[in-house]
Amino acid sequence: MAGLRKKALPSGRYQAWFTDSRGRRKFFVGTANRAETKRMAEQAEREHLELRLRRHLSATSGGVGGNPPLGQAIAAYCRWGALHGGRRDRPWAPTHARKRREHLAWWAKRLGAATVQDMAGSLPVVERHLEALQDAGRAPGTVANYAEALRAFVKWCIKHGYLSGDPLEDLGGFDRSPLRERRALTAEEIGRLLTGCRPERRVLYELAVVTGLRANELRSLTVGDLDVARGGLTLRAAWTKARRDGFQPLPGSVLKQLAEGAAGKGAAARLLCVPTHCDRWFRADLEAANVARETPAGRADFAGLRTAYITLGAEVGASVKDLQTLARHSTPTLTMNVYAKSRPEHLVRIVEAISERIGAGERAYNVHAKAIGAEGPVLTPAHLALYDKRGLVAAEGFEPPTRGL
Repeated sequence: MAGLRKKALPSGRYQAWFTDSRGRRKFFVGTANRAETKRMAEQAEREHLELRLRRHLSATSGGVGGNPPLGQAIAAYCRWGALHGGRRDRPWAPTHARKRREHLAWWAKRLGAATVQDMAGSLPVVERHLEALQDAGRAPGTVANYAEALRAFVKWCIKHGYLSGDPLEDLGGFDRSPLRERRALTAEEIGRLLTGCRPERRVLYELAVVTGLRANELRSLTVGDLDVARGGLTLRAAWTKARRDGFQPLPGSVLKQLAEGAAGKGAAARLLCVPTHCDRWFRADLEAANVARETPAGRADFAGLRTAYITLGAEVGASVKDLQTLARHSTPTLTMNVYAKSRPEHLVRIVEAISERIGAGERAYNVHAKAIGAEGPVLTPAHLALYDKRGLVAAEGFEPPTRGL
């Protein structure tokens, strides 16, 4: 793997290295900028990997741009992804790499193609197997992921000259709507969860709610990522979903808890204990806290704490731009249309506030009373409270208004 020395040379420039196309380590002297030198080493290694893959495939396909065996091409594609197939030319995330390998191995068994070029005309076969996945009850997102894995592999083959055309060009899109809507816990439910859960899990749930970090991002945090001076967490491109460095501010109480828990640990130690299957803990703690997992609004799960984070941010008045920044989303559409949820009780408060602002109920009564000659109003407790607030309820009884307020 490409890398560079920690200290600069006497000239102020950094020495770096990369693995060439024949597997040998090559050293070179870059610039006085450490980050720039590292990028140079990574770029050189990507170019040599590309050359090595082409040389390897051409040995069995009669030359570059030939017809390699399907399994061999899939293996080469996965090696390419493991080096720089992800966002911003970074490696695939471990989970993504594992799923991509599994999906392509599944396709290799079902396509009936011995070589890459045997995939030509495979669209009917692909559609039939995707329909079989749907009929088996697989979630829409899962079916879409199987299709996306094959699409990405085909595009890679086209780019490398192993396919002259796209056999999946006419493959339609897939609905990614989840089978169950994910709901956002209310502030009251979160309070009960934090009170009722096991003590060692409280800091994990609290950190997830106040940062919106995903399970794998929480799992990747180290003590060195805790920046007490700045009051937050340093996020690394190597393990964030968007493959970007960042900084996540923390409330003072959570920052203090993390600092106390990290005392005496090395910088490389894990900041939190995050299990492989967070939802198993979460389900048990929801039950212990008497918080419903399923409601008409959807299902509550550990990943839904990110949804709660964004929804609560919207409810306390954060702007769309602030929410997008805190969620680390590329577009506000993703933030507002997927993660931010509207609660029925909040919508009721909004329309009541609008009604109170314009005095709609009072004016409506006056107009109606004049039309039918009514002598007295029929008012709800909410209207009485409104009139009382405006000083319209006499000590001896209610006197209805005779004109608009």
